[in-house]
Amino acid sequence: MFKINRVNDTEGTLRFWENNVNSNYHSLQAQFNRRYSNGFAVNATYTWAKSLDTRSTWHSGATSSNDGQEGYSTDVTHVFLDYGRSIFDARHRFVTSLLWDAPWYKTSDNLFLKDVVGGWQFNFILALQSGQPWSPHCSSSFPGGCDWNADGNNNDRPNTPSSGNSYSVDRLDFVNPASVFNIPDTDGDGSVSRTERMAFFGTPELGTTGNLGRNTYDGPGFVNADFSLFKEIGLSFISEDANLQIRFEFFNIFNRPNFWQPTPQLNSGLFGQSDQQFDAREIQIGLKIIF
Repeated sequence: MFKINRVNDTEGTLRFWENNVNSNYHSLQAQFNRRYSNGFAVNATYTWAKSLDTRSTWHSGATSSNDGQEGYSTDVTHVFLDYGRSIFDARHRFVTSLLWDAPWYKTSDNLFLKDVVGGWQFNFILALQSGQPWSPHCSSSFPGGCDWNADGNNNDRPNTPSSGNSYSVDRLDFVNPASVFNIPDTDGDGSVSRTERMAFFGTPELGTTGNLGRNTYDGPGFVNADFSLFKEIGLSFISEDANLQIRFEFFNIFNRPNFWQPTPQLNSGLFGQSDQQFDAREIQIGLKIIF
């Protein structure tokens, strides 16, 4: 006895849940660790990995950078067609942290040098990560709809464009109004319309599934550096163990723009562009009494 899945077009919207997602993860991981000694410590980790699955998260666009394309099957009768990179797949990730207790005047008899100039701790964290993947797709607001395979779902992927299923772009291309794909303005009106975007990729024939794979394109990479200065001053007039800690903290100290994933909907004027970014540089100063 066997089961055949067919789309019943006499029904309206049906929600069908099935636990049939497969995933694979492989990685090479390396670590360098120098334990705290003589006031200095460093830790560095590198991961080279690849994560593959048929679905990475729930189908709400609010929980995924891939909008409604993530969480729905391109073809509910052929779930395996969505096997590709996980939305959280990052090929390379490197993180290093350093801690240094500066030895200057820590034991000086001069109280000014000891309490003001000496005793500073320097902390630094650097994170580098390659871009995570995304999928161009078309939602139901496109004229005529986007349910090309006629399975009742409107978030279908198109065909692979002539430029291929991957690209080589600079980070700033994700904010370029021409978009990362450089889709031609065929009608010469000075802008790229959704019809021209669809023509560039290719619309699948009715009843067929687009041949562009899931999550084949990389989004922007991520680079962030945090830096902090800590200083403790003894408060012997309160208690022998009491200290005042001064903290100067700099998040994204180099103020590097780190962009969100690009807009994946082909029927959006922002397609292929990132219209948001992670937090800019933040600076905070804190005082803490430890006793």
